[in-house]
Amino acid sequence: MPAVNKKEYILGYLYETPNFLAGFVLAFVYLLPSTILVDISRTIGTTPQDLSLIFAFYTIGGMLGQLTSVLYNIKLKKFIIIIGSYLALIPFVVAVSLSRTLIQLYVFYFIIGYIAGVIWVQANENILESKVANKDRMVTIYLALSAAGAVVAPAIATSFVVNGINWRYTFYFIILLVLIIIALYIFIPGKRKDERLHKQRMELDLKKIFFDRQLNRLFVITFLTMVIFVIAETVATTWFPTFLRLERMFDLKDAGLIYTVFMLSNMTGRIGLSFFAGKVKSSRLIFILLFITIISTTVVIFFTQKAVIFIFIVLAGIGYSGIFPLLFSTAGTIYRKGRGILVTVLTISDFLGLSIAPYLTRYISRFSMMWSISLAVIFLGLALMLHISGAIYKNRLRTGEAS
Repeated sequence: MPAVNKKEYILGYLYETPNFLAGFVLAFVYLLPSTILVDISRTIGTTPQDLSLIFAFYTIGGMLGQLTSVLYNIKLKKFIIIIGSYLALIPFVVAVSLSRTLIQLYVFYFIIGYIAGVIWVQANENILESKVANKDRMVTIYLALSAAGAVVAPAIATSFVVNGINWRYTFYFIILLVLIIIALYIFIPGKRKDERLHKQRMELDLKKIFFDRQLNRLFVITFLTMVIFVIAETVATTWFPTFLRLERMFDLKDAGLIYTVFMLSNMTGRIGLSFFAGKVKSSRLIFILLFITIISTTVVIFFTQKAVIFIFIVLAGIGYSGIFPLLFSTAGTIYRKGRGILVTVLTISDFLGLSIAPYLTRYISRFSMMWSISLAVIFLGLALMLHISGAIYKNRLRTGEAS
């Protein structure tokens, strides 16, 4: 590679640093309360079950933010939208730290979710429109930083509360991250994308995409598999620390440590996925990961020995890390046209799962904490059956084409 090209290659990644960090901060915001739901609920006079609905409100707000983000591009440049969104985030983060009632937390987390959804779309579009050719690597970097944010946030929250610091102060880390990202956007002199792209996008007739009924059935099966899997994953990632504390009677330090190990293995799994992708068939890899995840999650839930939990939580984290990206990429290649529309539809599957899971855990945990966390295993089993059905149906389609 020539020296000039190599320099441009490195600078291409450098220019996208603030966009990569959006993945980190958004995951940080979402999972910051995950290990301290019990402590927050005691302070505001509610239950962890009711408090857990903040994840649903954040997700619903995020979905609305993603759907309406493009409207801001009609009048404003992406740079202005991103900076303005980050600045708008600050007062609502402060409001969360000062909240005294459950309703206040619901409202503020909904608004924060909306702002996060806007940022998510703008940052991802910047990445996809970058001059760097290797988009797979860029997406991997984004996902790896997102997983890193999911690791760091609960660890910070846990360390604060364990050391006797009020949970409210943990949210000020978000403001620090926001200020750093704003500074990077201002001082990294990356070339801005053509802001007219949104006005020039061509509308594509949905009938030209979804004209094949057989492919439509396969797409629906994959879409449902994604929704069901995300429900299982959300139950595990948002409810597991609370289960350990209330059902297993673990102290915050041990529960936080186990959760950190889980998220670290999740991050490692996402990085490792890039080495296996393309070498092993996606459908086969999804089957293997689902099977491993079901076994490891079952062991983590029903065994009480900490050593056993630590071993299998690593396997669970690795399993959860790769399934959704593989399902997403598989579904996105079913049709030859309309990738942009497909991405929008598939993103809805993620938000549906994220929104439904907190309501399920809240309702079922009133009767049994064990059954509420076991929802992860139940929905993983359903996802596995749907995936097998989809693989069989896809094989029949190929056999029919061959004949």
